Amino acid sequence: MSSTTQNVLSYLLNAFPNAISGQYIADQLHVSRNTVWKAMKELKNQGYPIEQFHKRGYALTHLPNTLNQAQLTYSLQAIWPELNIQLYDQVTSTNDLAKIHLGQHPNQPALIVATEQTKGRGRHGRQFHSSIEHGLYISLVIKPNTKVIQDIPLYTLLSASAMGQSLSPFLNQPIQIKWVNDLFFNYRKVGGILCESIMDMESGQVNGIIIGIGLNLAGDFSQADAATQQVAGTLFGNSLPENFNYIQLLERFLQLFLQYHQQVDTRDYLTFYQQHLLGINQRIHYQQQQSSHYGTIKGINEYGHLIVETDNGDIQTLLGQEIHFDSKQFTNRT
Repeated sequence: MSSTTQNVLSYLLNAFPNAISGQYIADQLHVSRNTVWKAMKELKNQGYPIEQFHKRGYALTHLPNTLNQAQLTYSLQAIWPELNIQLYDQVTSTNDLAKIHLGQHPNQPALIVATEQTKGRGRHGRQFHSSIEHGLYISLVIKPNTKVIQDIPLYTLLSASAMGQSLSPFLNQPIQIKWVNDLFFNYRKVGGILCESIMDMESGQVNGIIIGIGLNLAGDFSQADAATQQVAGTLFGNSLPENFNYIQLLERFLQLFLQYHQQVDTRDYLTFYQQHLLGINQRIHYQQQQSSHYGTIKGINEYGHLIVETDNGDIQTLLGQEIHFDSKQFTNRT
């Protein structure tokens, strides 16, 4: 889409649901009426529902389900005006671009969005499988709303709760959260979260937080390796349903995230997390500092740490950075 067409779309979005004169757009952009007409034709060919009204101009009849820079900016900055929004078709990693933004604009929050990611990664540098027909990958760049460094990991749980709630209206079954940072649906892994904090080495303060979220929306894993096929799934099967809307999902996520972020110390987000915690009362195997253990998941505490009852009856509190679970023990193998 040309820059002129993007600009024309921005005027339509800002006028929505009202009509706007083609001559007015032409005057503002310093182009001809014919150029505006061609841009409208291009937008219609791309599926934008535009109608022309006699003596009134052009109008969008509704907001389409399209990931477009102009529409994304229009919709999301209505929720978070200061947010810088960047949309890409393909990236190596949205978190990598988020780090570049943070380095260049340390005081500006940002949202990086992509539909394809070639070098995604998860906790401890593990590869995050991103090769799927319909994926959504986002990274949010923010300043933490807490001065307690030990509370920074809560942003992983906060983000999981916000995304889980945002996805719920599109699904017929609840999202499950595998502690600490994986999203499951129908006992298959459909998403992952990577929260990275950027430190100032001299002051010891956190300069910013980057929260990356990857979602498997639709497609299949027939070409993936055996380990991925054992665990991975999608939210919507092989194709996106008609009721799914990218913009609505991101709007809901930002609204909830901003609400939780502004009141991070109240920890309201832990209620949803606890209610959707995968494996409650399930006996699991986990690795802790390279040693093997068994226990039964009992829930989380106020700090988001996992509470496990060991086989000998002891209650242990586990920290995310110390623990690894094999996801296969949580998948449905039927």
